[in-house]
Amino acid sequence: MKSPFVQRALTLGDAYAAQLDADARHYWAENRRRIAAAVGEVAEVLRGPLSDRRPARIIDVGPSLETVLLGQLFPDVILETMGWADHRYQSSGVAAHHPLDLNATVDPAKVPQPEPCDLILFLEVVEHLHTAPIFALRYLRTCLRAGGYLLVSTPNAAFLRNRWRLLCGRNPFEPLREDLRNPGHFREYTAAEFGRLLDEAGFARVALRRENLYDFGSTSGRLASRLAEWMPGSFRHDMLFVAQRRE
Repeated sequence: MKSPFVQRALTLGDAYAAQLDADARHYWAENRRRIAAAVGEVAEVLRGPLSDRRPARIIDVGPSLETVLLGQLFPDVILETMGWADHRYQSSGVAAHHPLDLNATVDPAKVPQPEPCDLILFLEVVEHLHTAPIFALRYLRTCLRAGGYLLVSTPNAAFLRNRWRLLCGRNPFEPLREDLRNPGHFREYTAAEFGRLLDEAGFARVALRRENLYDFGSTSGRLASRLAEWMPGSFRHDMLFVAQRRE
């Protein structure tokens, strides 16, 4: 059975997305289950290992629809955002925004240093970086207090459909777009290689959730998702890492 937080996130997200432009509504339709699952994981961390932190401080990197849901579902936390600010996803619950191009983390002297927080959300961002993600992960570690948590979601490069396309001699990944503001995915990762990045950046891996939550618009994507449900987790599309900062 789904967590009550997941169910409520879906309901609130549906209502909020209905007020947005067509592009944002389409994004929510494809990603609603993935976003709601991440919000449900936030609830588990807040009620579990961070239950003694009152109020907990959270930074949402790459604010999107989950930012609005966090503000509505967890009004008692101190919520901050980081990255590009998107006017469509404004929440009255956000205490501060830290403008940042995550690619700039290659130079620690040029990035903000907010007060250390308890939890960072890094959802569907890492695949959009054109620099090595280890720089961003090391930087985010400095934004966490000792023992703080990091949630990272990203597509699985070894998703079943990707393997099939490659076997057929087709590139499974979309070409970079001409839109410099949103060029698409520069690099996707397997669970094993991203896990090694977390290790190298100074995190201890706590959990890895592998599911098929993205709602594909194509028949091939939907079919691959259904088939992958009967296969090992390494064939599924969506990965959510729960990691903790090591001392």
